[in-house]
Amino acid sequence: MKNHHLDLTDGVDTSPNVKQTFNDLARKVCEVEIKFLVPPSAEKDTGVDRSAFSQIDQYFREKGWIKLERPGKSLLTRQLDTPDRRMYDKGVTLRVRGECENRDLKTVSEADICVKLGKTKDESGAVRRGEFEARIADFEHSDLKPLRAKYPKDQFPEIHAALKGISVRDLREYFRIDCIRTRYVVEIPEEVTGLKGRRFVGELLLDDVAFVLDIPGRKGAPLVFHHDLEIECETLFKPCDYDSNPEAKNYVSSPLNKHETNIAMAAVKKAILEATNNRVVINNDSKAERGFKALDRELPNLESVLNTRTGHKKGSKIQSAFRLNASNDNEGPTKIHDLLSGDYGYLFRQNRPIAMTLDM
Repeated sequence: MKNHHLDLTDGVDTSPNVKQTFNDLARKVCEVEIKFLVPPSAEKDTGVDRSAFSQIDQYFREKGWIKLERPGKSLLTRQLDTPDRRMYDKGVTLRVRGECENRDLKTVSEADICVKLGKTKDESGAVRRGEFEARIADFEHSDLKPLRAKYPKDQFPEIHAALKGISVRDLREYFRIDCIRTRYVVEIPEEVTGLKGRRFVGELLLDDVAFVLDIPGRKGAPLVFHHDLEIECETLFKPCDYDSNPEAKNYVSSPLNKHETNIAMAAVKKAILEATNNRVVINNDSKAERGFKALDRELPNLESVLNTRTGHKKGSKIQSAFRLNASNDNEGPTKIHDLLSGDYGYLFRQNRPIAMTLDM
Protein backbone atom coordinates (compact mmCIF):
# COMPACT_ATOMS: atom_id res chain seq x y z
CA MET A 1 0.00 0.00 0.00
CA LYS A 2 2.32 2.70 -1.22
CA ASN A 3 1.52 6.12 0.30
CA HIS A 4 -1.24 4.45 2.32
CA HIS A 5 -1.13 7.27 4.85
CA LEU A 6 -2.47 9.63 2.19
CA ASP A 7 -5.27 7.36 0.89
CA LEU A 8 -7.29 5.72 3.62
CA THR A 9 -10.74 5.69 2.10
CA ASP A 10 -10.90 4.62 -1.54
CA GLY A 11 -10.70 1.01 -2.63
CA VAL A 12 -9.79 -0.24 0.83
CA ASP A 13 -8.96 -3.93 1.09
CA THR A 14 -10.96 -5.10 4.11
CA SER A 15 -9.58 -8.62 4.27
CA PRO A 16 -8.61 -9.75 7.80
CA ASN A 17 -4.87 -9.16 7.39
CA VAL A 18 -5.47 -5.52 6.43
CA LYS A 19 -8.21 -4.50 8.87
CA GLN A 20 -6.00 -3.69 11.84
CA THR A 21 -3.49 -1.80 9.71
CA PHE A 22 -6.31 0.26 8.23
CA ASN A 23 -7.76 1.20 11.61
CA ASP A 24 -4.33 1.98 13.05
CA LEU A 25 -3.59 4.35 10.18
CA ALA A 26 -7.05 5.89 10.20
CA ARG A 27 -6.81 6.78 13.87
CA LYS A 28 -3.48 8.46 13.33
CA VAL A 29 -4.16 10.75 10.43
CA CYS A 30 -7.78 10.80 9.29
CA GLU A 31 -10.92 12.17 10.90
CA VAL A 32 -14.29 12.00 9.18
CA GLU A 33 -17.07 14.01 10.79
CA ILE A 34 -20.33 15.70 9.99
CA LYS A 35 -21.01 19.02 11.70
CA PHE A 36 -24.00 21.31 12.32
CA LEU A 37 -24.59 24.69 13.94
CA VAL A 38 -27.66 25.79 15.86
CA PRO A 39 -28.96 29.08 14.36
CA PRO A 40 -28.97 32.15 16.65
CA SER A 41 -32.14 32.77 18.60
CA ALA A 42 -34.31 35.78 17.93
CA GLU A 43 -34.31 36.41 21.68
CA LYS A 44 -31.40 38.72 22.53
CA ASP A 45 -31.02 37.43 26.09
CA THR A 46 -30.71 33.77 25.04
CA GLY A 47 -28.34 34.04 22.09
CA VAL A 48 -28.97 30.49 20.85
CA ASP A 49 -31.73 27.95 21.34
CA ARG A 50 -30.27 25.12 23.41
CA SER A 51 -33.34 22.92 22.97
CA ALA A 52 -31.69 21.36 19.91
CA PHE A 53 -29.27 19.61 22.27
CA SER A 54 -32.04 18.10 24.38
CA GLN A 55 -33.92 17.04 21.24
CA ILE A 56 -30.88 15.16 19.94
CA ASP A 57 -30.32 13.53 23.33
CA GLN A 58 -33.93 12.38 23.48
CA TYR A 59 -33.95 11.11 19.88
CA PHE A 60 -30.78 9.03 20.14
CA ARG A 61 -31.74 7.78 23.62
CA GLU A 62 -35.19 6.62 22.52
CA LYS A 63 -33.63 4.81 19.56
CA GLY A 64 -31.28 2.98 21.91
CA TRP A 65 -28.24 4.23 20.00
CA ILE A 66 -26.37 5.77 22.96
CA LYS A 67 -23.80 3.32 24.29
CA LEU A 68 -21.58 5.56 26.44
CA GLU A 69 -21.97 9.14 27.57
CA ARG A 70 -20.22 11.87 29.47
CA PRO A 71 -22.15 15.12 30.05
CA GLY A 72 -20.80 18.62 30.43
CA LYS A 73 -17.02 18.36 30.57
CA SER A 74 -15.03 21.56 30.05
CA LEU A 75 -12.25 21.92 27.49
CA LEU A 76 -9.92 24.86 26.96
CA THR A 77 -8.14 25.34 23.63
CA ARG A 78 -5.44 27.83 22.67
CA GLN A 79 -5.48 28.47 18.92
CA LEU A 80 -1.94 29.18 17.73
CA ASP A 81 -0.20 30.45 14.62
CA THR A 82 2.79 32.55 13.58
CA PRO A 83 2.60 36.38 13.63
CA ASP A 84 1.97 36.36 9.87
CA ARG A 85 -0.56 33.50 10.18
CA ARG A 86 1.58 31.37 7.94
CA MET A 87 -0.18 28.13 8.84
CA TYR A 88 -3.82 29.21 8.62
CA ASP A 89 -3.23 30.85 5.26
CA LYS A 90 -2.10 27.44 3.96
CA GLY A 91 -5.14 25.60 5.33
CA VAL A 92 -3.34 24.32 8.43
CA THR A 93 -4.49 24.87 12.02
CA LEU A 94 -2.56 24.29 15.25
CA ARG A 95 -3.95 24.16 18.75
CA VAL A 96 -3.10 23.23 22.32
CA ARG A 97 -6.02 21.80 24.28
CA GLY A 98 -6.60 20.61 27.81
CA GLU A 99 -9.45 19.23 29.84
CA CYS A 100 -10.46 20.96 33.05
CA GLU A 101 -10.49 18.69 36.08
CA ASN A 102 -13.97 18.48 37.63
CA ARG A 103 -14.97 21.46 35.45
CA ASP A 104 -12.61 23.67 37.45
CA LEU A 105 -11.63 26.24 34.82
CA LYS A 106 -8.51 27.18 36.79
CA THR A 107 -7.01 23.70 36.43
CA VAL A 108 -6.13 22.18 33.06
CA SER A 109 -4.88 18.62 32.73
CA GLU A 110 -3.97 16.18 29.97
CA ALA A 111 -2.78 18.80 27.50
CA ASP A 112 -2.28 17.85 23.87
CA ILE A 113 -1.13 19.59 20.71
CA CYS A 114 -2.88 19.02 17.40
CA VAL A 115 -2.39 19.95 13.74
CA LYS A 116 -5.22 19.60 11.22
CA LEU A 117 -4.80 19.91 7.47
CA GLY A 118 -5.99 18.78 4.06
CA LYS A 119 -9.74 19.34 4.47
CA THR A 120 -12.07 17.85 1.85
CA LYS A 121 -15.86 17.49 1.74
CA ASP A 122 -17.97 14.43 1.00
CA GLU A 123 -21.32 14.25 -0.76
CA SER A 124 -23.09 13.65 2.55
CA GLY A 125 -21.79 16.98 3.87
CA ALA A 126 -19.18 15.31 6.06
CA VAL A 127 -15.69 16.75 6.29
CA ARG A 128 -12.50 14.70 6.31
CA ARG A 129 -9.06 15.97 7.16
CA GLY A 130 -5.70 14.90 8.45
CA GLU A 131 -5.52 15.07 12.24
CA PHE A 132 -2.18 14.77 14.03
CA GLU A 133 -2.18 15.01 17.82
CA ALA A 134 0.22 14.22 20.64
CA ARG A 135 0.35 14.64 24.39
CA ILE A 136 2.44 17.49 25.80
CA ALA A 137 3.47 18.28 29.35
CA ASP A 138 2.01 21.75 29.84
CA PHE A 139 -1.06 23.60 28.56
CA GLU A 140 0.71 26.97 28.91
CA HIS A 141 3.79 25.96 26.93
CA SER A 142 3.87 24.84 23.32
CA ASP A 143 6.03 21.90 22.26
CA LEU A 144 6.28 20.62 18.69
CA LYS A 145 8.74 17.81 19.38
CA PRO A 146 6.10 15.23 20.38
CA LEU A 147 4.29 15.71 17.05
CA ARG A 148 7.44 15.32 15.00
CA ALA A 149 8.42 12.25 17.03
CA LYS A 150 5.04 10.52 16.93
CA TYR A 151 4.66 10.90 13.16
CA PRO A 152 7.91 9.91 11.39
CA LYS A 153 8.69 11.95 8.29
CA ASP A 154 9.02 8.90 6.04
CA GLN A 155 5.47 7.80 6.89
CA PHE A 156 3.76 11.16 7.38
CA PRO A 157 5.55 13.78 5.26
CA GLU A 158 2.50 16.08 5.22
CA ILE A 159 2.74 16.94 8.93
CA HIS A 160 6.45 17.69 8.60
CA ALA A 161 5.76 19.89 5.58
CA ALA A 162 3.11 21.79 7.56
CA LEU A 163 5.58 22.42 10.41
CA LYS A 164 8.58 23.15 8.23
CA GLY A 165 10.27 26.34 9.37
CA ILE A 166 7.96 26.63 12.42
CA SER A 167 9.51 26.81 15.88
CA VAL A 168 7.99 27.22 19.32
CA ARG A 169 9.23 30.80 19.44
CA ASP A 170 7.17 31.59 16.33
CA LEU A 171 3.83 30.76 17.93
CA ARG A 172 1.23 33.19 19.28
CA GLU A 173 -2.19 32.60 20.79
CA TYR A 174 -4.77 34.26 18.55
CA PHE A 175 -7.78 33.26 20.62
CA ARG A 176 -8.95 30.74 23.16
CA ILE A 177 -11.92 28.41 22.87
CA ASP A 178 -13.93 27.59 26.00
CA CYS A 179 -16.03 24.52 25.24
CA ILE A 180 -18.62 22.78 27.41
CA ARG A 181 -19.01 19.35 25.83
CA THR A 182 -21.50 16.55 26.19
CA ARG A 183 -20.05 13.46 24.56
CA TYR A 184 -21.77 10.26 23.48
CA VAL A 185 -20.52 7.10 21.85
CA VAL A 186 -23.36 6.07 19.55
CA GLU A 187 -23.96 3.02 17.36
CA ILE A 188 -26.39 3.22 14.47
CA PRO A 189 -27.62 -0.21 13.34
CA GLU A 190 -27.02 -1.48 9.82
CA GLU A 191 -30.75 -1.50 9.02
CA VAL A 192 -30.60 2.29 9.44
CA THR A 193 -27.28 2.96 7.71
CA GLY A 194 -27.97 0.42 4.97
CA LEU A 195 -24.44 -0.98 5.33
CA LYS A 196 -25.06 -4.70 5.55
CA GLY A 197 -22.40 -6.46 7.55
CA ARG A 198 -20.73 -3.15 8.47
CA ARG A 199 -20.71 -1.62 11.94
CA PHE A 200 -20.91 2.15 12.39
CA VAL A 201 -19.89 3.67 15.70
CA GLY A 202 -19.52 7.41 16.12
CA GLU A 203 -18.52 10.04 18.64
CA LEU A 204 -21.49 12.42 18.94
CA LEU A 205 -20.59 15.79 20.47
CA LEU A 206 -22.85 18.61 21.64
CA ASP A 207 -20.55 21.60 22.13
CA ASP A 208 -21.33 24.98 23.69
CA VAL A 209 -18.46 27.04 22.26
CA ALA A 210 -17.25 30.47 23.41
CA PHE A 211 -14.44 32.19 21.48
CA VAL A 212 -12.34 34.36 23.75
CA LEU A 213 -9.52 36.88 23.52
CA ASP A 214 -7.09 36.81 26.42
CA ILE A 215 -5.53 40.27 26.25
CA PRO A 216 -2.53 40.93 28.52
CA GLY A 217 -3.11 44.03 30.59
CA ARG A 218 -6.89 43.92 30.32
CA LYS A 219 -8.58 43.90 33.67
CA GLY A 220 -11.70 41.93 34.49
CA ALA A 221 -13.32 39.23 32.41
CA PRO A 222 -11.85 37.94 29.15
CA LEU A 223 -13.33 39.28 25.92
CA VAL A 224 -15.86 36.92 24.30
CA PHE A 225 -16.02 37.79 20.59
CA HIS A 226 -18.11 34.91 19.25
CA HIS A 227 -20.33 32.10 20.54
CA ASP A 228 -22.14 29.19 18.95
CA LEU A 229 -23.60 25.74 19.56
CA GLU A 230 -22.10 22.96 17.48
CA ILE A 231 -23.20 19.38 16.87
CA GLU A 232 -20.77 16.92 15.34
CA CYS A 233 -20.47 13.20 14.82
CA GLU A 234 -17.12 11.60 14.00
CA THR A 235 -16.57 8.04 12.85
CA LEU A 236 -14.74 6.03 15.51
CA PHE A 237 -12.18 3.83 13.79
CA LYS A 238 -10.77 3.04 17.25
CA PRO A 239 -11.62 4.04 20.82
CA CYS A 240 -10.78 7.66 21.50
CA ASP A 241 -7.37 8.04 23.16
CA TYR A 242 -8.98 10.31 25.75
CA ASP A 243 -11.88 7.98 26.65
CA SER A 244 -11.07 6.40 30.02
CA ASN A 245 -14.23 4.28 30.07
CA PRO A 246 -13.13 0.61 29.98
CA GLU A 247 -16.14 -0.18 27.79
CA ALA A 248 -14.89 2.15 25.04
CA LYS A 249 -12.80 -0.62 23.48
CA ASN A 250 -16.02 -2.44 22.57
CA TYR A 251 -17.29 0.34 20.30
CA VAL A 252 -15.34 0.66 17.07
CA SER A 253 -16.56 0.98 13.48
CA SER A 254 -15.78 -1.62 10.85
CA PRO A 255 -13.12 -0.58 8.35
CA LEU A 256 -15.20 1.65 6.07
CA ASN A 257 -14.11 2.91 2.68
CA LYS A 258 -15.02 6.38 1.48
CA HIS A 259 -18.28 5.28 -0.12
CA GLU A 260 -19.39 3.39 3.00
CA THR A 261 -18.44 6.23 5.33
CA ASN A 262 -20.37 8.65 3.14
CA ILE A 263 -23.47 6.44 3.41
CA ALA A 264 -23.12 6.23 7.20
CA MET A 265 -22.71 9.99 7.51
CA ALA A 266 -25.80 10.54 5.37
CA ALA A 267 -27.72 8.41 7.88
CA VAL A 268 -26.32 10.47 10.77
CA LYS A 269 -27.28 13.68 8.97
CA LYS A 270 -30.85 12.44 8.45
CA ALA A 271 -31.16 11.49 12.13
CA ILE A 272 -29.89 14.83 13.45
CA LEU A 273 -32.11 16.84 11.11
CA GLU A 274 -35.11 14.69 12.05
CA ALA A 275 -34.35 15.04 15.77
CA THR A 276 -34.22 18.84 15.55
CA ASN A 277 -37.08 19.31 13.07
CA ASN A 278 -34.57 20.60 10.49
CA ARG A 279 -33.62 23.58 12.66
CA VAL A 280 -29.87 23.01 12.54
CA VAL A 281 -27.68 23.82 9.55
CA ILE A 282 -24.80 21.87 8.05
CA ASN A 283 -21.41 23.37 8.88
CA ASN A 284 -18.09 22.66 7.19
CA ASP A 285 -15.90 24.95 9.32
CA SER A 286 -13.92 23.68 12.28
CA LYS A 287 -13.86 25.62 15.54
CA ALA A 288 -10.48 27.03 14.53
CA GLU A 289 -11.81 28.21 11.18
CA ARG A 290 -14.91 29.75 12.74
CA GLY A 291 -12.74 31.48 15.32
CA PHE A 292 -10.37 32.99 12.77
CA LYS A 293 -13.27 34.16 10.58
CA ALA A 294 -15.03 35.77 13.54
CA LEU A 295 -11.78 37.36 14.68
CA ASP A 296 -11.18 38.84 11.23
CA ARG A 297 -14.66 40.35 11.33
CA GLU A 298 -13.99 41.96 14.70
CA LEU A 299 -10.39 43.16 14.41
CA PRO A 300 -11.32 46.29 12.38
CA ASN A 301 -13.67 47.22 15.23
CA LEU A 302 -10.92 46.72 17.80
CA GLU A 303 -8.01 48.38 16.01
CA SER A 304 -8.30 51.52 18.12
CA VAL A 305 -7.52 49.60 21.32
CA LEU A 306 -5.46 46.57 20.25
CA ASN A 307 -1.87 46.33 19.09
CA THR A 308 -0.87 43.21 17.17
CA ARG A 309 2.90 43.87 17.26
CA THR A 310 3.55 42.06 20.51
CA GLY A 311 7.11 40.79 20.34
CA HIS A 312 8.05 37.61 22.18
CA LYS A 313 9.59 37.00 25.55
CA LYS A 314 12.30 34.44 26.08
CA GLY A 315 11.20 30.90 26.74
CA SER A 316 8.52 28.64 25.28
CA LYS A 317 5.50 30.00 27.14
CA ILE A 318 2.75 30.81 24.67
CA GLN A 319 2.38 34.53 24.00
CA SER A 320 -0.75 36.41 22.98
CA ALA A 321 -0.96 37.80 19.45
CA PHE A 322 -2.53 40.96 20.92
CA ARG A 323 -2.02 43.49 23.65
CA LEU A 324 -3.64 46.76 24.58
CA ASN A 325 -2.34 49.95 23.02
CA ALA A 326 -0.37 52.04 25.47
CA SER A 327 -3.17 54.58 25.65
CA ASN A 328 -5.64 51.84 26.63
CA ASP A 329 -3.70 50.08 29.35
CA ASN A 330 -6.69 50.33 31.64
CA GLU A 331 -9.23 50.30 28.79
CA GLY A 332 -9.59 54.05 29.18
CA PRO A 333 -13.17 55.32 28.96
CA THR A 334 -14.12 52.61 26.45
CA LYS A 335 -15.34 49.14 27.33
CA ILE A 336 -13.83 46.91 24.67
CA HIS A 337 -16.87 44.67 24.38
CA ASP A 338 -18.91 47.71 23.30
CA LEU A 339 -16.81 47.81 20.12
CA LEU A 340 -17.82 44.30 19.05
CA SER A 341 -20.46 43.77 16.38
CA GLY A 342 -22.27 41.25 18.60
CA ASP A 343 -23.42 41.29 22.21
CA TYR A 344 -22.42 38.20 24.17
CA GLY A 345 -23.49 39.50 27.55
CA TYR A 346 -26.19 36.83 27.68
CA LEU A 347 -23.46 34.26 28.45
CA PHE A 348 -22.55 36.05 31.65
CA ARG A 349 -26.18 36.75 32.55
CA GLN A 350 -26.85 33.01 32.21
CA ASN A 351 -23.76 32.26 34.34
CA ARG A 352 -22.19 30.27 31.55
CA PRO A 353 -18.64 29.66 32.87
CA ILE A 354 -15.81 31.44 31.08
CA ALA A 355 -12.21 30.85 32.14
CA MET A 356 -10.49 33.84 33.66
CA THR A 357 -7.69 35.51 31.70
CA LEU A 358 -4.52 33.44 31.72
CA ASP A 359 -1.21 34.95 32.70
CA MET A 360 0.80 35.45 29.54
